[in-house]
Amino acid sequence: MHNPQISAFSTRITRDPSWSSSQLAAAQEILDALDAHGACPSVVQGEEWAAAQGQARNDYDLLAEVPLWRHSLRVAELIAPLAPSLYRPDLIIVALAHDLGKAPALRGQFYAGRQHATMIDLAIDTLCPSIKRLRNYRRVRAAIADHHRSHYSEPWTGILKKADHSARRSELAEI
Repeated sequence: MHNPQISAFSTRITRDPSWSSSQLAAAQEILDALDAHGACPSVVQGEEWAAAQGQARNDYDLLAEVPLWRHSLRVAELIAPLAPSLYRPDLIIVALAHDLGKAPALRGQFYAGRQHATMIDLAIDTLCPSIKRLRNYRRVRAAIADHHRSHYSEPWTGILKKADHSARRSELAEI
């Protein structure tokens, strides 16, 4: 890994005995993907996105300065205290992977605006296939796929949304 913050995060979870080998493998793949592809802006470009989020273009411009890798790590740090201890590693994986659909490696003719959440299957197949081996894979996938929807059935989605919104508020406060 080239990014020291990503490397430090990887070291912390590797030393945590509550992580299973399959969880560590999935997290490592995601961290590798963020290291390789996460220098891109952490927000989706375009006026439609800002309008859909109810944010002024000014906020969007500020958030565009936050790289994807930094936002993903921040969401992971913020989700940890919200997560029930039994599911904490899985929810940290959710946080790390929730915006992988924004990675430039996945952008193509099917990518537009908030579709990054619906591109989770492509992101998993392309960047982190070991997620499919997680015991709670269906819950992980559902939380990521639904994180921009107002109605969802997976409780993990609500936890992710709370951490994601907290991250955005703190990012705006820091810029």
